[in-house]
Amino acid sequence: MHIKKLASLLIIPLALTGCTNSLRYEDNIISASFYPMYLIGSEIAKDSGIEIKNTASPQTGCLHDYQLTTGNIRQLSHSDVLIINGGGMEDSFIEKASENSGIRIIDSSSHFGHHEDDHHEEESDHGHDHDHGENSHYWTSLSHASLQAEAIAHGLAEIYPEKEVLFESNLEAFEENCHILKEKYDFSSYNSIKVVSFHEAFEFFCEENNIEIVKTFEIDENSTPSAKELASVAKEAKHLGVSAIFAANDGGKIYARTIAEEIGVPLVILNPLTYENEETESYFSSMDKNLSLIKELFENE
Repeated sequence: MHIKKLASLLIIPLALTGCTNSLRYEDNIISASFYPMYLIGSEIAKDSGIEIKNTASPQTGCLHDYQLTTGNIRQLSHSDVLIINGGGMEDSFIEKASENSGIRIIDSSSHFGHHEDDHHEEESDHGHDHDHGENSHYWTSLSHASLQAEAIAHGLAEIYPEKEVLFESNLEAFEENCHILKEKYDFSSYNSIKVVSFHEAFEFFCEENNIEIVKTFEIDENSTPSAKELASVAKEAKHLGVSAIFAANDGGKIYARTIAEEIGVPLVILNPLTYENEETESYFSSMDKNLSLIKELFENE
């Protein structure tokens, strides 16, 4: 693996015209835009002496409409680097994050195009045709998370070249752990399972694990399903032979439970890794737990 060769594609120096673009590497502080990037970035920077700080509150969840606080801006002003998810996740604040600053941005989604042809060819071989629209919850797929880790490692090696060997070693360990989980939880030989999901973060997770989402609800304070809509989905889910309802441990859980009880299928509570809780010890422990729940579902079919 040759980190330096690709690194120049990943680092995006952002600054307003006329502002200084000097970089402050002596502090060795890296900010991650939100919790999933903190989890993956921490694996890559392990034992490097670099401090990684989460920017958004660990309880924030996804960043669709997130606005930086004064404390966030202060933190970024003391950071050399900001690791972002990309795919539009940080669009609400990325310009402000780089304002009057020489901070460098590592876009963890920057390697997806590099492997895009292989990925689409693999999907074609399995008869899938997916349109993810603006969904950028990449990290719930082990394959996508590996590419995000690769982009982060390459980006960090460009900025901290003296630590390149360590980043490469940590990346190899990350990829190996992903491979181990894929082998441990291989559901390709099972019949595909249909589910209703109450969190959009599970789309890539399901696609990778032979699960078809027939309907997704994204619950927030501005968008909650009506009783009529829930009844309609319950009817459709029963007709389609849905095997389970997926939800996170958040506000959508109560609606998910209603449908699960109505049609007599399990409610599976998965961790989207978007926020910190007592169950999120690391990226891999959380994914292992999610996959173990899916294994039970397949084996009980």
